[in-house]
Amino acid sequence: MKNLRDYDIAFSGLALGKHDFEFDMNDAFFAYFGFEEYQEFALKAHVELSKSNTMLEVIGKIEGTIVVPCDLSNELFPLPLKQDFELVIKFGEEPKEDDEVIILPFGEHKWNIGQTLYEWSVLSIPAKKIHPGIADGSLELDYDWEEDPGDDKEEDTIDPRWAKLRDLKKDIND
Repeated sequence: MKNLRDYDIAFSGLALGKHDFEFDMNDAFFAYFGFEEYQEFALKAHVELSKSNTMLEVIGKIEGTIVVPCDLSNELFPLPLKQDFELVIKFGEEPKEDDEVIILPFGEHKWNIGQTLYEWSVLSIPAKKIHPGIADGSLELDYDWEEDPGDDKEEDTIDPRWAKLRDLKKDIND
């Protein structure tokens, strides 16, 4: 993907009222922004643009899946994503952007939504990604996460070096 022209919304020729747009976001889309941490992006954005004489209101929904590694097992799995967003686009002397308001220069006739879709998509990825098989027990782990590593075990299963250290600790406390 060399540019983001597919994500342009030419609003100057649109009639006043609501207009719907659909955008697909795949690996090439995210690679354009240098985001290659995950793979197999299959996201779709539905955008409703309401045009009035003085501004544009944008209501969007991003849905789909990406393949991510589980934080506990490192097993890859498809993570479903869903994100809603709203923006207001106004017109002014100088362009400006913040979280919910974008100001485009007077006379602008199109707006590229690519950066906005990228940001909202990345923000929808949860910080903690757990394979659904861990929750339902269908994914077997090499480590028993239920076992508390601090549990006292029988002396014969302890490495002899640690047993000597434990004995030293007992001697000091006595």
